Amino acid sequence: TGMAYSCEQKTRPAPPPPRPYIPRLPQKADVALHEFVSLHFNSFPVQFVVTRCCDNAVSVSLGDHFVARSTDTIDAIFLKDSAGNEFSLLQHSDAQLGFVYDPHDSLSEAYLGFEFDTAEDVINADVKPKLLRVTKTEKDKSVEKDELLVVRKVKRNRLKVYSITKNTEKKLSKSCKGCFTTAPYKVALPLSDLIDHVPNVFQSKAVLVLGTASNTSHVPRHWVSEPVTVFRRGQENVLVAQRTTGEWVNIPVSLNIYVQVLYHNQEASKAPEQSMCEALVPSRTRWV
Repeated sequence: TGMAYSCEQKTRPAPPPPRPYIPRLPQKADVALHEFVSLHFNSFPVQFVVTRCCDNAVSVSLGDHFVARSTDTIDAIFLKDSAGNEFSLLQHSDAQLGFVYDPHDSLSEAYLGFEFDTAEDVINADVKPKLLRVTKTEKDKSVEKDELLVVRKVKRNRLKVYSITKNTEKKLSKSCKGCFTTAPYKVALPLSDLIDHVPNVFQSKAVLVLGTASNTSHVPRHWVSEPVTVFRRGQENVLVAQRTTGEWVNIPVSLNIYVQVLYHNQEASKAPEQSMCEALVPSRTRWV
């Protein structure tokens, strides 16, 4: 007799699901950001990853992914910290600068601010402040509470000021009473207003005050607590890029970071033009 065999088929385990494709980093060495732009500008869009960050004033982190879209030249204000590190901010960003009035070379005093009771006190000061905020007024109607004043000069025993709040020139008599403070956070101004209205801005010490929009959230923390010097105004070459979240950013080409190409993203080139144009509006684009 022959041997009987079972006709039942053994159930095989289901194959594992395919793994998601993760692009591998190229084996070649990474390159500085400015070199990456020079090498790949004609083949944008290109996706890249940050491999090294060499500045402490950098908003990007190791491993951040971006899609490079284009380059642009943008008006910027260049600042320096106490260590000599230079940093640029978009001139029309909503970051603000509060001037540090420091006649006694004491930052602890300067951060608290000085108060003047009358215009005469300002006139008699050996070192005159650039900006004053009116925190209270008495019977004198020549100034109003919360008015922000730019100190121009003393002429014929009157304090000539420009009211940014009222957009008008004023001449304050010595008897003008109130409370005028120099506290940096109370006299803070957007960069564009600072350049337009305050004389002798450059080489002045200031404290950086963050605005409300996202394009200032990258500012290093120590720049908010330590004074910076308003160094110069100029133009910054930037890389217009997108994060993987879709957020548009302007990355200074001079930023001291190293990157590697992941791949040339053909799908990225299909993004609608309108979204890019809208993203380049300063209030909607982060300044990295």
